[in-house]
Amino acid sequence: MFKLEAAGVERIHVVGGVDAVALPPAQEKIDLVVCDSFKTLNEFGVFKALCERVSFFSIVISEALAGGLKWGVQSLQVKSNKYNAGFYALTESGAGFDSLVRKALAVKKIVIDHCGSSRRLAEQGDRLYESPLSEDITNQALKAKQIQPYFQPRLCMSTETIVGVQVVAQWLHPEYGATVLEAFGGLFTSPVLQSEVFNCVLNPALRLHRYLGSIGEPLTFSYSLDWQLLGTKQFGEELVKVIKAAGVPLNHVFLDVAWTPTNPMSLDCIENITVLVSAGICLCLCRYDVRCSLIKILADIPFTQIKICSSLLKPSFSINNDQIIKGVSLLAKSVSAKVVIDGVETQNSLPYLKELGVDLAQGDFFYSPKPAAELLALMLERRSIKTLKPSL
Repeated sequence: MFKLEAAGVERIHVVGGVDAVALPPAQEKIDLVVCDSFKTLNEFGVFKALCERVSFFSIVISEALAGGLKWGVQSLQVKSNKYNAGFYALTESGAGFDSLVRKALAVKKIVIDHCGSSRRLAEQGDRLYESPLSEDITNQALKAKQIQPYFQPRLCMSTETIVGVQVVAQWLHPEYGATVLEAFGGLFTSPVLQSEVFNCVLNPALRLHRYLGSIGEPLTFSYSLDWQLLGTKQFGEELVKVIKAAGVPLNHVFLDVAWTPTNPMSLDCIENITVLVSAGICLCLCRYDVRCSLIKILADIPFTQIKICSSLLKPSFSINNDQIIKGVSLLAKSVSAKVVIDGVETQNSLPYLKELGVDLAQGDFFYSPKPAAELLALMLERRSIKTLKPSL
């Protein structure tokens, strides 16, 4: 409880034990719900009632929850449009828990600051992030140069070395600090704004990419790309020109593309994919919609990586997760694609990565997203350590 107070939580209501049938007082605003354990189904019923009664709040979830309860919590969270700040493990330092609480509080403050009130957020739900207001906010952040690229190292599971980085658009808010842009404004309806955000992180990332290559660190850089940009006329041709001009090998650039059944496969989209793949740029399938057959997606589009969320790792959302990941890994290898796990936050996940056929992994357990200077310092440090090791 002292960790909550230290993180800035003002009022705490504990639900537990045989008396866990009463909700917090109706007049109290709920901003954060910590799901650490459910000793009885009555306690889970309280959480369900909170989802029904309170329009919006964030949740953090303990990795120690049993599979069925974790499935129930996540299902209610998705169905009721609540914000999942992430999972934590009970460690001595508790740093993971602290950071998730601060993240949840930042969500509250930023949303209230830009939306006027939490009631407006409740009325709009997740659609808030697709609203013109969100685009206005992001435009202001772009003009103020508050959106900067951060870099999260990606490890190869077979060699346990850093082989690439994920480029993450961070909103360096003057009051609330660095926050992943996608959490607040990453879903835009305007292709123009999508292009501006993409280029905002692309150009400085390419400069860092080129420098790392010049000192003998040939990493791959992965960029999130909205599907709409693939439908923009001559997008592929222009991107290839930019990367060539930056002096970065085209086959060291990956584009992470989300897929849903509503994605239009226009003539421009087909042309752009052809240009990008022919030039050597790799496409990674991420956040694909389960309503669409993964087999059909891989058959129709030349993806060379499949990224899956770490929520499928034990202990997690479903008792069938291991077999699902193994199946995805086998399917990926059948088309010469690699499997990437994103969002690894606890050591509990590590024993499963190699066993399940995962090729690459990234997440805060290994390294959190870093500004360019910190990534460069990390690579130079690792290089020095490697150089000093005696040869066998």
